[in-house]
Formats: sequence, C-alpha cells, structure tokens
Amino acid sequence: MTVTDAALHWGTTQSELHAVLDHCASWRGSTQAARVLAFADGRAESPAESVARVIFDMLSLPEPELQVDIYDVSGLIGRVDFLFRGQRTIIEIDGKIKYLSPFGDPGEVLWREKLREDRLREAGYEVVRITWEQLMGDPQLIRARILAAFARAARLSI
Repeated sequence: MTVTDAALHWGTTQSELHAVLDHCASWRGSTQAARVLAFADGRAESPAESVARVIFDMLSLPEPELQVDIYDVSGLIGRVDFLFRGQRTIIEIDGKIKYLSPFGDPGEVLWREKLREDRLREAGYEVVRITWEQLMGDPQLIRARILAAFARAARLSI
C-alpha cells in the first residue's frame, strides 16, 4: 500500500498503474494488487499515513478525508493529515523528525505546533496524535483513542 500511495503522490496516474495491472493480470497476486490499487490514495504523504489508512479501514472506522485545510475566523489554521468530518475529529500522524533541527529550532517548532493544535481545538475539533510506534502496536488501542475522541466531540456539539 505504501508504495502505491507514494507512486500516486509523486505523479504516477491511476491509468498508468491500471495498465501495469492489466499487463500482469495472469500473475499470482494480481487480485491482491487490484485491491491495493482500488484502495490507494496519492494524498497520503508518508508511509505512516498509508499504514494508518489501512488500520482505519481494518477497524471499520468511517473513511476520513486526507490533507484537509482547516480554517477559523482568523484564516487558515493548517492542513491536517486526516479529518473525520462528521465526528469533528482530526488525526495527525506524528513523526519525531518534524521536531528536529532541519525544520528549525526544535523548541520553536514544538511551540508553533502547540499553538496550531490549540486553534484546532478552539475551532471545535478533537485532535488525536498517532506515532509510528502506535501504528505498529495494537490497533485496538488506536481504535479506542479515536472512538473516545468521537465521543468527546459529540458531547461538545450538543
């Protein structure tokens, strides 16, 4: 899945991938490859986001929107990895790398991320952060965290 999402993300078209799949239709594994291609989404920006999509589907969660710009009265807050719009819940896939020096002073990066998350919450969204380690762990723990966020958001909207 991660390779197919990445291929689409970097400009390979669905048509090109379908042409390869058609060429390999008699090969072992082509049925599985067709399912992967049907599920692929080039909006996934990292292997972790691709894995998260598979886990969300496996857990029978609603299908989230990917890479959604969120606004408040002051304007753009930022683009979020996943939005469960009906549940007013945002999922951010967190990698440690974005908090390291190539992206600026780590303290300043963390501060900006904190302010961004504050604005997302003030705009009425629940925010759940998921790490690679959590993606590789028990998916039921992810499910529980997301369902708890759905419940909190539902209470706030009453």
